Amino acid sequence: MNERKMTIGEVEQIVEKVLSENACDATVESVEPNSDGDYCTVILGGDVWLSVLKGIAEAVGDESIVISGEEYNEISLFFHIPDADKAGVGCGSHEEKAAPAIPDDMRHKYKFYDSEEIVIPGTEVKRSRTEENEQVVAWMKETGHYPIVYIRLDDGVHVEVSDIYDLKVRDVLKRGEAVGGDGRKYKIENPDNIFPIGSSICVRATCIETGRGDVYGLDFLV
Repeated sequence: MNERKMTIGEVEQIVEKVLSENACDATVESVEPNSDGDYCTVILGGDVWLSVLKGIAEAVGDESIVISGEEYNEISLFFHIPDADKAGVGCGSHEEKAAPAIPDDMRHKYKFYDSEEIVIPGTEVKRSRTEENEQVVAWMKETGHYPIVYIRLDDGVHVEVSDIYDLKVRDVLKRGEAVGGDGRKYKIENPDNIFPIGSSICVRATCIETGRGDVYGLDFLV
């Protein structure tokens, strides 16, 4: 029985998860397979630490990953597309697989019981990461939702939304401060400036206790 290769959407999902887990400001600009479909090239935009690049190599299971950076603020990764079961994405035939969905470990049902997953209309055709982020922002303005998490899958950009979460986000942004997931208090620098990074909607904030300013996902502050 032949092993199923990860889809390009699954490759992007794995890389974005590593970036998100490491609170990395870099974004996935594109993921393109080579002609025979055995290898792919991932373009990252922004600054990426060496430890994060090592994490990506471990996540996709290819220690021979080729890393290059010919353009300013842009890094290219070239690696072998692994089998889906070896990368922990799933196994079996396409017919046996359930419809694409946000991975369970990225969901927030345990925090917001009313959360649900939907696909942003008009995102079925894959675009550059920058264009997809613009689609997410436009959808947010149109619907008034603040996605708890969003991710590109084969059938479009999936978002997890919750009315309870929306109310909490509005309250935090109005007050301009919040208690983070680490129990510390944070001052939001510019509540009107929220933006998508990785798989989260983010804002810049400063820890009142340590004075350290950084980019944080709204889900960390709510």
